[in-house]
Amino acid sequence: MKRVSETLERYIGLNPDNPSEYAKRAGNWRRVQKHRSGMSPTVFEDLLNVQNGLCAICKEPPTKEGKSRLFHVDHDTTTKLIRGLLCTKCNTALGLFREKTEYLQAASMYLLKSPAAQLQPRPRMVREQRGSKLFPT
Repeated sequence: MKRVSETLERYIGLNPDNPSEYAKRAGNWRRVQKHRSGMSPTVFEDLLNVQNGLCAICKEPPTKEGKSRLFHVDHDTTTKLIRGLLCTKCNTALGLFREKTEYLQAASMYLLKSPAAQLQPRPRMVREQRGSKLFPT
């Protein structure tokens, strides 16, 4: 059984005390990683260490949302170069913004100064729930 580093054991959730399960899961992880990103476990671990085990954008550890608790290997869709490891939410957000920096900057400016902030008094959303529907009050 070829062992991976302790860092990758923790990341993947491998138990060295169970050799058959360890070999199976480590092998599967290596194959999937190589197929999806072409990245070796050593390069992946180096990137994980550079990011301190956190998402490159939100600086949060990977969470157990649904089935996935691991990072996505983010790459530039034009150059195919790897940029970093992202959590599911940040990876999805980049995709929804079509990886365009102008859209991300516009969203940032929107959060800082929204159009409604220019209105006096500022409108509020007030709704009440009646059954399964929301109605303005």
